[in-house]
This record gives sequence, structure tokens and C-alpha cells, in this order.
Amino acid sequence: MKRKSVVFISGPITPASPTENHGHEHVRHLRRGVETANRLLKAGFAVECPMLDFLYLFCLGGEDITVEMLLETDLEKLQRCDILFALPNVAKSRNVEREKEVAYDAGLVVWAGTLEELEDYGRERND
Repeated sequence: MKRKSVVFISGPITPASPTENHGHEHVRHLRRGVETANRLLKAGFAVECPMLDFLYLFCLGGEDITVEMLLETDLEKLQRCDILFALPNVAKSRNVEREKEVAYDAGLVVWAGTLEELEDYGRERND
């Protein structure tokens, strides 16, 4: 079996807006990450989608799992990926910048193209 490239989806999870409804903002961020993961899966990639980690906090937050624990775990998983894809047109995110730094340091491809170009690359590579 041919090894698939693994794409790490980088994007905001926690709300940044001081005025918006934070519940809606959370859901919008989560949905965007999961929709992107779905598209990349269909293009033939294996996908690491940290937006899904929100389920840990939703189910276990305040007990044993903290946001910092999840971020550290995501940075560890990121280093095992091949490509970092940062969601375009997002507000400045401290964690997205941190993930890019880790990706560069680990020698990963930090995809500079569009999602559509990444999908095309995946289909070509995985045909």
C-alpha cells in the first residue's frame, strides 16, 4: 500500500472576537476545519484535524484535559505530518503562527497555495 501524505490543518479553534457569540464562533471554526478535512480526505490525503480535539474539551474539559495539553499533543502530532495547511483568511492566531514555526523547524511543507491546489496535488499524487 502506498503511503499517503498526512496534512495537518491549522486554524483557529477558540473564539477571538470580544463581541461575537462565542458559541457560534466556536462552531464556525470547528465546521470550517472539519469541512476542510473532509475535502482533503476525498483528495486522497490522511488528515490531522485538531479542530476535532474540541470534543475532548466538550466531553472532559475541566476534569483531566486542558487546552494546553491538547495544544502540546497537536504540536507533537504535527511533527509527524508531511504538510501543514493553514486555513486562509483567518484572523491572526497565536497558535497558527506557533504551528507554522514548528512545521518549518521540522522540515514540513507549509502549503502556500489554495485548498483547491492542495486537493489537485493530492489527487495527482494518490492516483
